Amino acid sequence: MGGLFLETLRMSIAASWLILAVILLRAVLKKTPKWMVVLWWGIAALRLTLPFSIESAWSLLPSGGTFNAYSIPYDTPAIHNAVNPVLGGTFTPNPAGSVNPPYVWTSILPVVWCIGIAVMLLYAVISYARVRRSVSERVPYEGNIFLCDHVKSPFILGLVRPKIYLPSSMDAMVMDPVIAHEKAHLARRDHWWKPLGFLILTVHWFNPLCWTAYVLLCRDIELACDEKVIRQMDLVGKKQYSAALLACSTGRRLVIICPLAFGEVDVKERVKNVLHYKKPAFWIIAGAVAACAVVTVCFATNPKRSRPHLAAPGAAAATFFEEQTAIQKSILGHNRRPETPTDILSCCSFVTLDTVLEPPKAGNDVGRATYYGWALYEEYQITDSGLETVRGSHIPVALTFEYDDYGYSLLEYWEPRDGGYYLQDIRKKFPAHIVEDSLDSQKFILQQTQECYAQAIASTGLDTDKVIGPLIETICSGPALSSNPGDYIEAHPIEYRELTYYGRYTLQYCFARFEAGGETGLAGHIMQQACEDIAAGWGEKPLVSSQLMSGALTGQMWYSAFKSNALRLLEQYREMALAERYPASYQLLSMLGEA
Repeated sequence: MGGLFLETLRMSIAASWLILAVILLRAVLKKTPKWMVVLWWGIAALRLTLPFSIESAWSLLPSGGTFNAYSIPYDTPAIHNAVNPVLGGTFTPNPAGSVNPPYVWTSILPVVWCIGIAVMLLYAVISYARVRRSVSERVPYEGNIFLCDHVKSPFILGLVRPKIYLPSSMDAMVMDPVIAHEKAHLARRDHWWKPLGFLILTVHWFNPLCWTAYVLLCRDIELACDEKVIRQMDLVGKKQYSAALLACSTGRRLVIICPLAFGEVDVKERVKNVLHYKKPAFWIIAGAVAACAVVTVCFATNPKRSRPHLAAPGAAAATFFEEQTAIQKSILGHNRRPETPTDILSCCSFVTLDTVLEPPKAGNDVGRATYYGWALYEEYQITDSGLETVRGSHIPVALTFEYDDYGYSLLEYWEPRDGGYYLQDIRKKFPAHIVEDSLDSQKFILQQTQECYAQAIASTGLDTDKVIGPLIETICSGPALSSNPGDYIEAHPIEYRELTYYGRYTLQYCFARFEAGGETGLAGHIMQQACEDIAAGWGEKPLVSSQLMSGALTGQMWYSAFKSNALRLLEQYREMALAERYPASYQLLSMLGEA
């Protein structure tokens, strides 16, 4: 469902530019025959319904106007692997806000979209039933024309066998022009286009421009029909026709609100158009045809995209998000079992050790990319004490994809066999220069686990302060007779490990307590050690030696020194460089509003 909604959203955004162009042309080229304006709306309808589009060098659509649905992660919560956890938290959806926007969009909005479609269809059925009931008592007039006592304005109802319904009280003087108008609608098959337009609107109901297009389409259909009827009339005939329109301008509400009925709309504009109508000159028609061609080429096509190419050794074949989304979906699809309960969160992280690319060859738009690295897959459930791991795996993998302008397709998901074949398989599959890293399971586990925790927290809105605080209290609870903070950590390895797994959330919690002041006791030492271990795991060197744990200094004093150093670093490095080299310091500065 998420994929279908994203594809519909892509089509709607692309068509919006075409709708805007038609609205602009409609306002500028007022003398254009209205049947041609209806044709412009038909091109917009095709853009809204066809899942593909021709690429053109003359397309005026912005490159971001037709986003690639492959670039938005869905199905399960995920945050893509980044250079370090702070860069991941800074330049991807912010878990500190308890919301992962891509996950919310692609998990909730498809449901809202389906509800909207259901409401629109229900509205169509109810309004049709009301109109149908109003013509249940009718008297034949001639052919497919009927007179009804409960009808206030003429209209057409029906798709296969359409019928014209007229008010029984209609004056005989206006009967002939009205019948001519309704028959012109049938000749133009207008009774099909309004329901078709409403059906397209039902799918794209979330797009305000589609509502505008539907309203203008109904008006332009009426104007085109008027022009067809009055084409050969003199001024007297036009005045009689206008009088007939005015006579039918009351009691139209029931028909207007029904998408399956076709009645008179916008009488004031139509009367004005009828009285001022002149047969368009050849140059006007030629200009309208040219405008139609220009609009089609410039707004009904997508801009040509260049083939993926290698900017440098190891560069990605397409956008970073497309690449990472393909990797993420592959890991999740490979590991998540069909019987996994819906309340279990599936999260993953991938650390790339090397990338081998085979760019498209001459005459072929498809290339290959193989990503070697460590894949971490974790399943969590939320408990009163925070995240609880249900199942998981951490293993080196090699993922091979075919890629083109439209995304990635997984060809092979490789992982080594267990037991005695493990080392042999890795040495055979992986490039020699990354074998050592592919065998070191502890080198990336902390960072990857922190990323998975961040994904779960972002998608659930878990209040981490209510989890981290009790973890610190538990660590401080024993051994009661020891004065060495390290002994408390050794006595509670599971709780301390959880403290580090919460990564930047632990830093945020500890920095906030330190900023409030007064952390001169055991809790201050525990928070200091957790902050240093997390920072070290991110590649940031400790500010001072481990003597701080001996009690020579307090955690509060360590924080003051750490803060002062971070402010000095801010003067030396630009924001991106600081975030990459000193991620923990950068996070503190961000919390303080300095970075």
